[in-house]
Amino acid sequence: MKRISIFLISLTFLLSVFSSSAFSYTIVNVGTPTATWAYSGTWMGTYAGNDNAVEIADILFDVLGVDLDIYLYGKNEGDKTEGAPITLTYLNNDGDTTDYDSATHGTWAVDDPNAELELYTVKGGPNFSLFLLNPALASGWWTNEFLPDAGNSGNPATISHFSGYTTTPVPEPATMFLLGTGLIGLAGLRRKFKK
Repeated sequence: MKRISIFLISLTFLLSVFSSSAFSYTIVNVGTPTATWAYSGTWMGTYAGNDNAVEIADILFDVLGVDLDIYLYGKNEGDKTEGAPITLTYLNNDGDTTDYDSATHGTWAVDDPNAELELYTVKGGPNFSLFLLNPALASGWWTNEFLPDAGNSGNPATISHFSGYTTTPVPEPATMFLLGTGLIGLAGLRRKFKK
């Protein structure tokens, strides 16, 4: 009986330590890009798929080992900027103001003076580039340089939209409470069978 108890406790511990979310995204190989234009934050990679909160949370967990709740602060969809909570400027290769469909970089700013972003994505075509802001910022620079070539043209893909995210840490005490009650239950079973 002692061996079974030790085995179950060890199994519970190993499962709690080594369990992780499944890879639900595809990393896009963009080589080793060198940024020509300024951008804010740390580039976390370019990924295929949609830039939704669930995929971003999975990426952060797998890359950084951090389990966070991700919340969409707002989205600016290129030419549909009216009413968007994030304002973008669009610049071309020469640094001149341009339309979103020929922009390569620009600035972003949240409209709420009390808000700051902790993550943002630049989406173009079927891919998005993820940037981590540490510390959080209310304004900064964006670039589409890390997106794969648009149709192998040698130019980055046109920006589809810019999304800003905030995070809230997932409370870990609940996990520890579950593990603790499981261990107490196993100890109670052991005591019952010992009598």
